[in-house]
Amino acid sequence: MMDTKAEVWDLYDARGEKTGETMIRGEEIPKGRYHIGVHIWPINEKGEYLIQRRAQTVQWKPGIWAVTGGSALAGEDPLTAALRELKEELGYTARPGELRPPDDFDEFKRHLVEDIGLEGTDQEQVAYSMYSKVFDDYVKKLRDVGNFRNMESDVFFHGIALGQTVEVELKPGKTMVITLEDIGKTDAAGNRDLTFTVDGYRRVVSIKDKQALTKSVAGSQIQFANQDDEKEIGANIPGTVIKVLVKEGEEVKQGQPIAILEAMKMETNVISTGDGVVDKVYVKEGDSVKSGQLIARLEDKQ
Repeated sequence: MMDTKAEVWDLYDARGEKTGETMIRGEEIPKGRYHIGVHIWPINEKGEYLIQRRAQTVQWKPGIWAVTGGSALAGEDPLTAALRELKEELGYTARPGELRPPDDFDEFKRHLVEDIGLEGTDQEQVAYSMYSKVFDDYVKKLRDVGNFRNMESDVFFHGIALGQTVEVELKPGKTMVITLEDIGKTDAAGNRDLTFTVDGYRRVVSIKDKQALTKSVAGSQIQFANQDDEKEIGANIPGTVIKVLVKEGEEVKQGQPIAILEAMKMETNVISTGDGVVDKVYVKEGDSVKSGQLIARLEDKQ
């Protein structure tokens, strides 16, 4: 039976990614696996560092003078581990921001203006300082798909029904009236024409119909999994492929994770829908995928 007081550590690969494995402190670390250790260097206004003397009773290097540090427990990131060690070793409760270097707002503004083409307003700088990667991703998404901020929630989540008329307020005094007039048939590649009336003017938009395109089509830009074929494994959510867990020719079992997607800062496994051998992998790490998009195809084991 495992000691309930034992420290449990997450294990990582050489790229610093979690493997899903854990170990107990004191066990031998498996070859090719790593765990997170943290050191904290408290410094005062005079430039003096706070160090501590290790107890004579500890097993590793008793009695020496050292900086505060320790190992991250399972589920902790380095910052969380550092805050806990400060509290446990020195009795000091620090705010997360105290362990961050000072923000360089001049550099933030340069990045916002020169790298991504914004005005670099105070509001943009503050938003970027708190969530830099999220902010960059948000700006890229706006440019890729447009700004839906003025769209009503029901329209955004459920779309417009045939014959339905909706109003979209662009700004005070400026409202667009939109009616969905016709939904055309899908072509061989899964494209469908939608006919709208926008403020009395007819507009036709061609879209990729994800529901209609359930089979792979030669020449199609995006291939979607056939939901009736357990050998075709599709993405369960839209997101970014952060890891492909299988390779072509590898045998997999039903329920086995074959890839990991990230969306809204959360990770989701793509699960094999059947047993077989991986015939082809259609994505690579870093690809953006749509819900239902074909990730891999299996073939029967010979």
